Amino acid sequence: WRIHGTLAVGRRVNYNDRHTDMVADLPWLLAGDRERVVALQSNQRTSTEILQSTEAQLLLGPAAAALLETPYLHADLLEMLFEPTPLLAARHHAVSTAALAGRRHL
Repeated sequence: WRIHGTLAVGRRVNYNDRHTDMVADLPWLLAGDRERVVALQSNQRTSTEILQSTEAQLLLGPAAAALLETPYLHADLLEMLFEPTPLLAARHHAVSTAALAGRRHL
């Protein structure tokens, strides 16, 4: 999906199960608009094609290459986006500590 403000554009940019169409449309998706921010929701399968595209290289400069070289990029992004709350992190730490010490209960 491509989002402009609060409006979602229609079927033209819904690439659900249309990977080759999405890759073919990367020039239009990344450079065919004058918006300062372009939000593309994609999965791991498309990240490489997007970051390797000429348009992404021009828009992101050296950052595109740095992202391509980042091991476990998606895992790092998920950890950053979904960082646990302090309460949940403390609970996880307590459970992990108990498990590593061989205790079955906290």
